[in-house]
Amino acid sequence: MSDESVRRTPQGERGRRRVELILSAAEEELAAAGYDNFTTNGVAARAGISIGSIYQFFPHKEALVQALAERVQSAMRELYDRLFSELTLDLSLPQMVDFLIDPLVAYTAANPAFEILFCSVITPHSIGSAVDTVRAEIVERVRQLFSDKCPDLPSGKRDLYVTVSVQAVEALLPLVSRGDDAHRAEALAEIKRMLIAYLGPVLGS
Repeated sequence: MSDESVRRTPQGERGRRRVELILSAAEEELAAAGYDNFTTNGVAARAGISIGSIYQFFPHKEALVQALAERVQSAMRELYDRLFSELTLDLSLPQMVDFLIDPLVAYTAANPAFEILFCSVITPHSIGSAVDTVRAEIVERVRQLFSDKCPDLPSGKRDLYVTVSVQAVEALLPLVSRGDDAHRAEALAEIKRMLIAYLGPVLGS
């Protein structure tokens, strides 16, 4: 965690458990209340601890949100480290889309604050650095994939395909978290169909 996000570094296992309790409650509260209505009082109530216990580690709500963003950033890096290390270029385009998109959808379903932190139209300034870092890392991973898959594609055209694909998924991902199971499945299928149709001419079938 950055120095700006934590007032006091937890000492010992008890302190680390307390910080994890606070962050887990903060994630639940952020997902339920949204950023504008997110408060440290709400986090304390959800965690079943005093507000003073939060302020021992986090001086204000922005620090909590920053710490959450950094935690998600680390988890996303681990996820894509694994995916891109296991990805093979002999997969078909539909298989490749499934391989990369399905774990992302599973992660966002298990971490409901992700949408607020990384898919909001207006991102709180305090988490901008973490958001930008995640985006840049994903873009670079996808850019390398394009370079390996179609090395003769001009770099300008490659970068345009990469940017459009990443931003389209980011913009449409919240659709998969809304509605009933049938709606979410249909939305996910449409996102994949769009990607396959868009990328097919350059990445093949």
